[in-house]
Amino acid sequence: MNRLLHTAALWGPLLLLAGAGCARSERVTQCPPGYAWAHLEDGSFDCVCASDEVCPAGHICQEGLCVCNDDSCCPESYAIDVEQPGRCVCHGPECCEEGFVFDPDLGPNGACVCASAECCPDDYVFDEETQRCECAGDSCCPEETEWDPEAQACACRGDSCCPPGHRYDRVFDACICALDSCCPEGHVYSPQVEACVCVGVGCCPAGFEKGPDGVCRCTSDASCPNRLTCDTATGRCVCNEDSDCGEGRFCNRFGFCQTVAACISNADCPDSTICQSEVDQCVPAGPCYLDEHCPIGTVCEEGTCVPGCRETPDCPLRMSCQGGQCESYCLDNQWCPYLQFCDSGRCTPAGDAPYCASCDSCPAPGTCLFPISEGEREFCGVPCSSDADCPSGLACEDVVRSCPVEGEFCDAETVCVSYVVVNEPEPLLLCTRPGESEPHVFATYCSPIAGYCR
Repeated sequence: MNRLLHTAALWGPLLLLAGAGCARSERVTQCPPGYAWAHLEDGSFDCVCASDEVCPAGHICQEGLCVCNDDSCCPESYAIDVEQPGRCVCHGPECCEEGFVFDPDLGPNGACVCASAECCPDDYVFDEETQRCECAGDSCCPEETEWDPEAQACACRGDSCCPPGHRYDRVFDACICALDSCCPEGHVYSPQVEACVCVGVGCCPAGFEKGPDGVCRCTSDASCPNRLTCDTATGRCVCNEDSDCGEGRFCNRFGFCQTVAACISNADCPDSTICQSEVDQCVPAGPCYLDEHCPIGTVCEEGTCVPGCRETPDCPLRMSCQGGQCESYCLDNQWCPYLQFCDSGRCTPAGDAPYCASCDSCPAPGTCLFPISEGEREFCGVPCSSDADCPSGLACEDVVRSCPVEGEFCDAETVCVSYVVVNEPEPLLLCTRPGESEPHVFATYCSPIAGYCR
């Protein structure tokens, strides 16, 4: 309660003004020693304490009131609040409500806590082992958490309850790393894939190497498990036939082992079966009404599935529709085995050109090239003008030149400029035309798509 204190000396002039013709005021007497006049909230005046000496034992004067400041003036089982002097709080079992016990270790003053099921709040249950009310429902869980009956705990359902550097992922229903600081050694966080990805060959399994996209890629069939083979063009371990997959699985047209049970299209089903869209199950092929009722490599003719096709998606992997039949017919170079060209629908060897050869044997028109990306080996590059000039597994890529001293001219048109490259420990010096922000492209050469040559 706030009060305005006045001394008798200050009050004197006001009394003189009243005698000069103002409204009559009640005559005020002098307060005893240790007291002072105060204008109370109800408009009256009264003497209030002005020093501790006029207060009873165990009390102090605060804002004109004598307040308890010692356990001796508190009721039985109460004590002075250590955080708010002048206030007595419960400090023993005698002042706790029925069903509660006093815990001296709870908070700065101790507190009464529930000791039976009858006094637990809603969504709490009484734990006989801990003798405490424990949370058992959503209402008592912290923000962005909810009660998990299986785990019998409040489970995180948002970013705020995840550890530092992590975020909540609804797909995995877990807190996952979202910063470089929490990624394993040799990894960085990629916002594109929303996961930690490796940044060097050291984090790839044996037989794998890091590709330009930061993904580990197989280098040979020995890298792949079971009977899978390495597709060096993509760096993926793939199957070639159903026997490469385990029981209950088959090799789909994309080269992945897939469970027989579910399907989205006929491409998801083994030979001689089709995907029944009503139940998303692979079923034996029977009388057909549409091409979709027939297995891959067949079409519906007069209610019967017969060998043939209407377009390339009707055919198995690495086959195309030619004249109504599925044939081993390539559409472009990437349909062919490694380092082969697609020539009039047929895959043919690349010839004597030194595609991806060692730099120790790199005759003209080849040139030894050094990839900028970490962990990739030098190789013999062959000039190109488009991807069509490069065999399967290679693509036509830009080539820039390195230089020794920043600021010096590389030639009449370019100068040596320093660039910071991701995952490289030191800046790279590359020839650049004045006024341009990217290194100058001097030529284009056939380079391995996977980042390395077989």
